[in-house]
Amino acid sequence: MNNRDEPSRPDRRFWRKAPTANVADEVAFHLQSAIDEGLAAGLSADAARAAALQRFGDVERVSAELHHLAVRGEQTLYRREWLEGVVQDARHGLRQLRASPGFTLIALLTLALGIGANTAIFSLVDSVMLRPLGFADPSRLYDLRPLSPEGDAHYNVAFPNYLAWSTGTRLFAAIGGTTNQSFTLTGAGAPQRLTGLRASATYWQALESPPVAGRYFTQAEDRVGGPRVVVISHALFVNAFGSDPGVVGRAILLDGLPFTVIGIAPDTYAPIANGAALWVPLAITTRESQMYGDHEMVVTGRLRPGVSLDAGLAELRGFERDIQHIQPDDGFTGKVVGRPAVEALVGHTAERQFLVLLGAVGLVLLIACGNVANLLLARAVSRRGEIAIRNALGANRRRIVAQMLVESGVLTMGGALLGVAAGAIILRVLVASAPAGIPRLADATINGRVLLFTMVVAIVAGLLFGVVPAWRASQTDLQATLRASGRDGRTGNDPLRGALVIAEIAVALVLLTAAGLLIRSSMAMQREATGFDASSLLTTRVALPIAQYGDLSVGGTYARILDGVRAIPGVTSAAMISRMPIGAGGADCMVTAPGITPAGDDGRDAQFRSVSPDYFRTIGTPILRGRAIDATDMTSGPLVAVINARLAHSLFGDRDPIGRQILHCIGINDGYQHTAARTVIGVAADVRANGLDNDFVDQVYYPYTQFFERTAALLIRAPGNPVALMPAVRRAVAAVDPSLPLFRTATMDAIVHDSTASPRFTMLLLILLGGTGLLLAAIGIYGVIAYQVGQRTREIGVRLALGATPGSVWSLVVRQAMTVALAGVLAGELLALVAARALSGLIYGVAPSDPLTFTSMGVILTGTALVASLVPAVRATRIDPIRALRS
Repeated sequence: MNNRDEPSRPDRRFWRKAPTANVADEVAFHLQSAIDEGLAAGLSADAARAAALQRFGDVERVSAELHHLAVRGEQTLYRREWLEGVVQDARHGLRQLRASPGFTLIALLTLALGIGANTAIFSLVDSVMLRPLGFADPSRLYDLRPLSPEGDAHYNVAFPNYLAWSTGTRLFAAIGGTTNQSFTLTGAGAPQRLTGLRASATYWQALESPPVAGRYFTQAEDRVGGPRVVVISHALFVNAFGSDPGVVGRAILLDGLPFTVIGIAPDTYAPIANGAALWVPLAITTRESQMYGDHEMVVTGRLRPGVSLDAGLAELRGFERDIQHIQPDDGFTGKVVGRPAVEALVGHTAERQFLVLLGAVGLVLLIACGNVANLLLARAVSRRGEIAIRNALGANRRRIVAQMLVESGVLTMGGALLGVAAGAIILRVLVASAPAGIPRLADATINGRVLLFTMVVAIVAGLLFGVVPAWRASQTDLQATLRASGRDGRTGNDPLRGALVIAEIAVALVLLTAAGLLIRSSMAMQREATGFDASSLLTTRVALPIAQYGDLSVGGTYARILDGVRAIPGVTSAAMISRMPIGAGGADCMVTAPGITPAGDDGRDAQFRSVSPDYFRTIGTPILRGRAIDATDMTSGPLVAVINARLAHSLFGDRDPIGRQILHCIGINDGYQHTAARTVIGVAADVRANGLDNDFVDQVYYPYTQFFERTAALLIRAPGNPVALMPAVRRAVAAVDPSLPLFRTATMDAIVHDSTASPRFTMLLLILLGGTGLLLAAIGIYGVIAYQVGQRTREIGVRLALGATPGSVWSLVVRQAMTVALAGVLAGELLALVAARALSGLIYGVAPSDPLTFTSMGVILTGTALVASLVPAVRATRIDPIRALRS
């Protein structure tokens, strides 16, 4: 028995007032003693008092100091007693938990599951979304983009717009820009294709992170005709150059040209560089400075201290208005939007996915807390005799609540420790199974912030499941409990436990519905037509460096590569395309039909790709009208194009497009220098260009001799396992040029599969969380029904003694379970309708209020409740009436 149940003081607040009275009495006593001594020495009363005051000193000051010391002493004593009480309560709680190992094990595992899942998901959120970028004062870094008339802010910035911003700004300390450019590195082991960036000198000024070694390039180097310099990433420094610091100042070969390494960038650049291995000067050309319609640049700005984002954006909008006077038909609104750099890095969709997952694990924790609260409520019933005795010995309600809360705290701390261990394991699994491309995900760890979050979650969880049972335990009626002791202290049904299970079921249904919607969305994606045949199709990429291959030799080199690959035994067809469908997106510009597109109409924004003969047959995209591009189009002759069905309908309506002219931004191997007229020779079926979850887009296909790109994808169709042909493909390419690396090799099936990796990852996590919630809800239903059967043992015994059949008893128990389950399902359906709105941007091809999903998840949860109630129901039918009546 805890000896602290006997109140040692009637009022623990006594120390707030008692010291004043005690000090006054003590001072008065000593002063009177001094006066008495003076009187005994023959002094008069006034003289004795004056002598006593003179000897005693400043009475008020002494009284104040004594009062202060008394208060501090009482407070120290109170805190010591309080701490000793907590320790004593904790020891008592540990003894209670050791005395009930089954209860303790279930409660700890339930808490560990809920807290561990929260710890793991928050670790991901912390690493991807919350951890600051490793640059000086990242709060002043913003991703800057133009706003389209449709309200889209995903477009990059055109070269001339960037120049106006970066040279004219006064409110930004620096505005830097980058655009993608890949390079073939030779002379450092096997040739390898590297993703790189053309970066402005102001890029380094905006980010403000010093190099590991060397320096960054300057404005003098960031110009056309400037020295060939390069900054390499820390990963390339380690992997390709063996961490040799002597690489700084050395020349390396990129696309066959020598570049001097002047610096090594730190790892802080890796997340925002999107996998870039190196940086070369941006060096905007005269032609690029006039390309208002080509949005190629990713722009980052650093605001000056004290300048607001609104003020900075207002300045940029002023530059945009000036540009619109020069180029009124650029198709943009003149508005500029800015997002914190870390938000831009994560992306809106990924941010929503992580927030949905964080909310989902929070719901799992609520279900876990509901289950533990139910366990504690049931346990409190068995401890009513103990609590009644404590009351009888003088423990008040506050002491009982404090004791029970400390016990809950002990349970919570144990669950939190197990939760951190479980979270570390879950985190490792999540990082290993997560799709590629999520920035900073691989850096997720259980760090100090995560541990602080776990501690807060544990405290909140302890309060959630501990307060109500503690309060209910303190309500114990001493006389009623002692009278009921002859019947084992059992009481009637507890409606609070049923309410908790209803809440658990409702929350579990929200999780299951979210998982169901994502499952339906994934199924809808898989049903979408890609527009091509992905089976038995191998893809790889090749790049022709400009130093070795002039414009006139690119087409011939591609042709020789194709001839070599087609000669490989087992290859049925091979072709090349500048940009792959599904995952590679595509460059785009406006296309019109002369004589058909109305005056003043800018036409349609169409992606363009250059292809080799036999491309459409190799990839399996049917030609609906006219013909495909063939070998006759590879020689010098009229400019031709194949367009897709969507663009054909947009431009020509019901007219036959074959033989008609289109105006597009591409001439013949001259980039964007002028708009050229092309003859439509065919209409191809629509192809998914930007992923299965995006609609078809307008597309134009050129012969690669009429507009080539130095990087192309090689498509190889071969029955069986085409991956087995890769060694032969490498030999065929090496026969043309052994310095050409092949990169991004994959089957088309894998590319299609990977295009849905991110939503599938979210779906699988929600399925796991929903299944966990379903299991916990089933445990809760089982616990409540089993508890109710135990409480009604005598009643059921009487029913059986009076002639009730086992079937009617079984029906009674199951009906109780179904009542609770249906109430939870109804509440859960309403909550799910609200929660489904958060998934609207993550689902495809299915409505957030999809009736099939809501109905099926409700049926699954109801069926689970039925199964969970079967064991208590069968147990109820086996109650011995005689034993029940004797109990």
